[in-house]
Amino acid sequence: MSMSTMHNAKKQSAEAKKRLQHQLYLARECPEPVFDLSSCEISEVPSGVFALCKVLQKEVLLLHTNLLTSLTGAGNFVDLAAIRILDLHANRLSSIPDDIKQMRNLQVLNLNNNNLTTLPPGLFCLVSLQTLTLQHNRLHDIPGLVAQLTCLRTLDISSNKIVSLPKQLANVRTLESLSVDVDKMKYPAHEICLIGVEAVMTFLCSEVGVEYTPPSNVLLPVLPVVPRPVYERSRSYSAHESDIAETIRQYEDLKERRRKERMLLEGQLEEDQRQQALLAAQASVNKYHLLQAVTQEHARLNQELIVAQQQKDAERGKLREALFEAERNASELIVKLLAMNEKARKTEELLELMERERMEADQYYIVRQEELDNIRKADIMKSMEKILEEDDRLNSIVRKYFDGQDETVNRTKRDFADNDGRFEQLLNTKQMTQQKLILQLFEKESLQKEAFEALLCQKDARHKRISSQILLIEQELAELTLIEMEQRQIRVETHLNILAEKRRILTDLLIQLMDERSKREKELHQRMAEMEEQRLSSMVGYWLVQYQRLLDSKPQVLVDQERHVELRVMQVLEAAGASEYVPQFALNRISIETLMQMTDSDLQRIGVGDSDLRCSILEEVERCREEDKRASIKSKLLEPSPSPETKSGSARRRLVSAPPFTNDLEPEGLSVASGGATDTVTARGVNTQCVICLDALSTMLFLTCGHVCTCVSCSSSLKECPLDRTPITQKIHLVLPSTPDHDTLEDDAF
Repeated sequence: MSMSTMHNAKKQSAEAKKRLQHQLYLARECPEPVFDLSSCEISEVPSGVFALCKVLQKEVLLLHTNLLTSLTGAGNFVDLAAIRILDLHANRLSSIPDDIKQMRNLQVLNLNNNNLTTLPPGLFCLVSLQTLTLQHNRLHDIPGLVAQLTCLRTLDISSNKIVSLPKQLANVRTLESLSVDVDKMKYPAHEICLIGVEAVMTFLCSEVGVEYTPPSNVLLPVLPVVPRPVYERSRSYSAHESDIAETIRQYEDLKERRRKERMLLEGQLEEDQRQQALLAAQASVNKYHLLQAVTQEHARLNQELIVAQQQKDAERGKLREALFEAERNASELIVKLLAMNEKARKTEELLELMERERMEADQYYIVRQEELDNIRKADIMKSMEKILEEDDRLNSIVRKYFDGQDETVNRTKRDFADNDGRFEQLLNTKQMTQQKLILQLFEKESLQKEAFEALLCQKDARHKRISSQILLIEQELAELTLIEMEQRQIRVETHLNILAEKRRILTDLLIQLMDERSKREKELHQRMAEMEEQRLSSMVGYWLVQYQRLLDSKPQVLVDQERHVELRVMQVLEAAGASEYVPQFALNRISIETLMQMTDSDLQRIGVGDSDLRCSILEEVERCREEDKRASIKSKLLEPSPSPETKSGSARRRLVSAPPFTNDLEPEGLSVASGGATDTVTARGVNTQCVICLDALSTMLFLTCGHVCTCVSCSSSLKECPLDRTPITQKIHLVLPSTPDHDTLEDDAF
């Protein structure tokens, strides 16, 4: 090997260098006509290769998949006269030497995937060339000299920059296959190229004025057969017998040498098999120890999970006790408030005041209960999130443990690839299911319930313990079954009986545990049903509170109009069961006289949509009309009719003395009075007792809680509201106005 070849070899990888040496050795020793130097990472053809091809009478030269940039310096192309196939694809050739014309017997030339921009004229002197592939190069055109390739059958010039074909290609009558870029072709047009090679050749023949002849009608010349060195018989049979004996002796020596090499190879093969058997035995032992270690680690993790679950159960118990304590305190507070109300009912006026206070206390209790429920729900959600985070942390610990195993564990895992794949698939499915449940918990309440039920079943200590025991028993049964099948082959009856008894005991235990698990799941499902009933009952109370709040937020204008509704109109609506339609009658200012004249369509027009209620209202109106008639007849019979002035005055007195229609749940009104050191407002309807001294009226408004629960003297030292312990940011003194007459009460009532 020359110095340049050695210099290139230094740039090769170790594997490529070994392959090059091996291929050179095979070319010299193997009688096959193939000289293969492909995939050797060479940038130049080693010197002497062309000469070897001539000496060894090679017919195929493979130089593809290398780093060749030039073919010069490798030898004389005259030495390649016997080469029939030359493969140079997947290199970096930018040009081909013109001396390639010396390869007069070349039939196949592959130049795909190179950097060729032009073709040498000598290439078109290869009259024996039948296949020429130039795919994926940088060619712009094909010279007209292509007509000299009279034996060419296959031409591939696709993936180049060629847009036209030479007319001289029509003289190549043997062309059977032509590959071009149809979309780029301009001459012939791409429509003609799309039809096929026959249409292209017909078009070119018509252009040059010759008749197209199918390639099947053209016969190729027969190339001379190059004699092989293995079958060389150039010597005359009349030569000396000593030459023949020498040849036979060399053949026998070669055969003996090949036999010894084969025996040596068989010995090495037996040694390799023995080493593989030892490695398999060692792997089996390592697998057994690994399974024991994994089992112990799994038991330890299960114990830690059980301890963590017990701690979580203890925390939940403490939380439940705290909630029960809060509910008990609320109950005691309600009892105290009722006792205070009973004590304060001394007079008829105090009875009304304490009744309102009780209603306010009930409303406060409902709101407080709602807040406690929201806090409890938030705590439950936080506990669930914490449990999920701990589960993810444990899963990450398990994954880190399995990832940190040594190479022996990896080999064992490959032996049990199917079982490990199913195990990992189950873990991934479990993690994906948990993530989906966590996301769906915040979307729909029904999905939250299902997720909580599944999580409760999963994290329940007893359920998890039973499931883990079932899994261990199933694994033990599978191992016992495998051992039993192996023992049956050996026909050891005693071991079979013992294994069968163990299998029966484990099967009974498995059935018992599965029954316990199903029973536990039923208990958990029943517990979930009870929790759902409690949630529904609390939801009903919540909506009642919201409905009451909606009633409390009624506009003041509508309340004032409802107070001015005539008493007889109110009586008619109450008797007909249509009290909820009082706002419609107030907005339309319906008097008793107008109501007497209204029809069914009039009632429907003002908003009474229920037909049964309209009928009831009309019946009550008719009854009132008959009562008025009877009363007027009776008054005419007993006493003279009063004057209109007297009648209107008595009616006005009745209206003034009658208490206005008010909503007991409406908030008290406030009007701003003179300011001072503490803000002072004039309060209307403030009538609650001080919750501290239980003597004076509550005249101090606390912000930001909005409670009016203490008098001025008791509130001077307070910094927190005595009802909900909210910090007091501002105090407003409510000034009680003097007691007005009936007319003033009628105008200022809120």
